Amino acid sequence: MSTLTGVVFDLDGTLVDTESVSHEVLVQSLETLGHTITDDELHSLRGMAWSYTGPWLHERFGVTTQQYRELSRHGWDAAFAAGIGTFADTSDVLAGLVDEGVPVAVCTSSGRGHLDRVLAAVPALSDAFTASVSATDVTNHKPDPEPYRLAVSLLGTPPARTVAIEDTAIGVAAAKGAGLRVVARRSGPPVDLSAAHLEVAEVTRDALERVLA
Repeated sequence: MSTLTGVVFDLDGTLVDTESVSHEVLVQSLETLGHTITDDELHSLRGMAWSYTGPWLHERFGVTTQQYRELSRHGWDAAFAAGIGTFADTSDVLAGLVDEGVPVAVCTSSGRGHLDRVLAAVPALSDAFTASVSATDVTNHKPDPEPYRLAVSLLGTPPARTVAIEDTAIGVAAAKGAGLRVVARRSGPPVDLSAAHLEVAEVTRDALERVLA
């Protein structure tokens, strides 16, 4: 008998293929202003909330939040017009959990506006979640455990029997800090996910059980 009580999914890079879009838009926006960001710098920003990225951009390049939002709007509009891609493995697991009646939440470092826009744009996600947590909803962001603590509180599930699915080191740290069991999904450039309870190339329903064993 399964002891799984709930699952919390990260969004960008885990459920939807938006990390690559985010990086491309960032590179192009900075190039418009005559700036160049390195691959290592891009890598260091992966999964970070705007509360970190915004001040970093201002300190590094002198770019304000308003400037960046104006410059990046076209790139994001084009990405949504073309269609936001999803990952087959996590999409299939999510659909199966919904069919089983397992409570599921999404927990992201992106703001509420981005989260709601993605959920509205991807039919398979629009009605799937019992709860959702964005960077807008909390004071402290990943790697702080606050977002995941809020997610399990909204789900009403015990953290030790709730599984988080993440693709970044800061996400893994946040989920572990909140007491969840963590499955790390490898995607994009190599990153150290060894702190997770289980590391996989593709997420399966069985992996959610194994991480609880």
